[in-house]
Amino acid sequence: MSVAPGQALPLVSCLVVTYNYARFLPAALESALAQDYPAERLEIVVVDDGSTDDTDVAIRPFLDRVRYVHKENGGLNSAINRALAEAHGDLIALLSADDEWPPDRVSRHVELLLARPEVGLVYGDLEV
Repeated sequence: MSVAPGQALPLVSCLVVTYNYARFLPAALESALAQDYPAERLEIVVVDDGSTDDTDVAIRPFLDRVRYVHKENGGLNSAINRALAEAHGDLIALLSADDEWPPDRVSRHVELLLARPEVGLVYGDLEV
């Protein structure tokens, strides 16, 4: 990844919104934590939209590496808005609680955004 001399890599906020996805959440978080992007430049925020399953148990092994917010159920838009309010990043990356990222996802997207400042949104294709 090319960054101009003296320019720090942007802080990327990975936002994960979940509702009753305890069975998928660990794999999603592992994929975010396994990024080849510097860990100190990647914050991971999980907003639990009032899950009634074992999401609170599934998140426990990750609490030293992610910020977890449990809120009353308000629907997807409410949870995304809360996640955005919690984010401190220069860039925002959305990770669905039932998805996984390839290890270079964040670095590839950041590289493109830095190289093309006129671009405001980057997304990837689906791989099954």
